[in-house]
Amino acid sequence: MKIPNQHFQHGVGLIEILVTVVILSVGLLGIASMQTHGLKNNNSALEHSVAVIQSYSIAEAMRVTRTAALEGEFNLGLDEEIATNGIRNLNNASVDNHQTHPFAQASLNDWRSSLRALLGDSATGSVACSGPKCTIIVQWNDGRATAGKDVQNIQVEIYL
Repeated sequence: MKIPNQHFQHGVGLIEILVTVVILSVGLLGIASMQTHGLKNNNSALEHSVAVIQSYSIAEAMRVTRTAALEGEFNLGLDEEIATNGIRNLNNASVDNHQTHPFAQASLNDWRSSLRALLGDSATGSVACSGPKCTIIVQWNDGRATAGKDVQNIQVEIYL
């Protein structure tokens, strides 16, 4: 028996499709935001790993010439620059007549160059030895991370 004047819907209406597209768009935007945050934080973790590896590299150079390291030839402040002639320039102002060991000077120059190449132009490092105990600090800008700081540093203590 046939029922007169009843209409049955066949398929999906335009409003249902529009609501589905809006819901999917919001979900995909959320996923894209999570991916962006994840990439930023993974880059920050990579920089932390590079800083640790670089601190170990200068520690190994210090172990190669242990006597020079024990004499303070590797001691270097964060703001201290090393001139190519072996005379240290402290805070870009006063000149100290302390002649560094050639290997120590070359190692520190290479180390600082590597820090700047791998962690950015603002990256720097310091070494402070007091007897056989040495403290190595690597400092760089980590401001691009989600909760990063403009001045991030790690500190590694070693015994020669």
